[in-house]
Amino acid sequence: MFIKSTIGVILIIATFFDCREYRIPNACILELLGLGLIGQILQHGMPGFGYWILGFTLTGMVVIPFVILRMFGAGDAKIWMAMGSCFGWQEMLEYAVFVMAMTGVIAIIKLCRHHIWLEQMKHFTSYLSLSIYTRTLLPYAMDRQDHRTVLPFCLPMCIGYGIWQVYGSSLAGGWLVQVYQLVRTSI
Repeated sequence: MFIKSTIGVILIIATFFDCREYRIPNACILELLGLGLIGQILQHGMPGFGYWILGFTLTGMVVIPFVILRMFGAGDAKIWMAMGSCFGWQEMLEYAVFVMAMTGVIAIIKLCRHHIWLEQMKHFTSYLSLSIYTRTLLPYAMDRQDHRTVLPFCLPMCIGYGIWQVYGSSLAGGWLVQVYQLVRTSI
């Protein structure tokens, strides 16, 4: 319980910096990596070191393409990978459900608040049509200096973590386990 609470506090600190300066301090990343290593070893013994590396690596394999396409910043990828080292891939999958849901909600609120919904949808559809026409995944071009179009990704990560810790096992956990079992039995 101490480790999960400490992870929450570190996410709050990272969110503060991300919302204010659009950067995540490396100290927060290193603290999460250290907590992940301690937590994995306490939970699994010495094989926990392998789980720690596996969580970091698998999460990195998922988020690095988003950095290459400029949809995430490097700090966002680092904090995702640090969170992946704190949890196993199954818990990370549950956590990601909450983060993505919160990201969608916060993005819609931000688009409506700044009255740029239509402008951003036009930009996104032109990006999609150009990618389809050229048959390549192009980097997503946007003005990173315009605070209206940038979403500090630690905010949905922090809110999603809080919701996941309070309701996770009853909401996502049960649902994801049922889907996993259904897919596993049908294969």
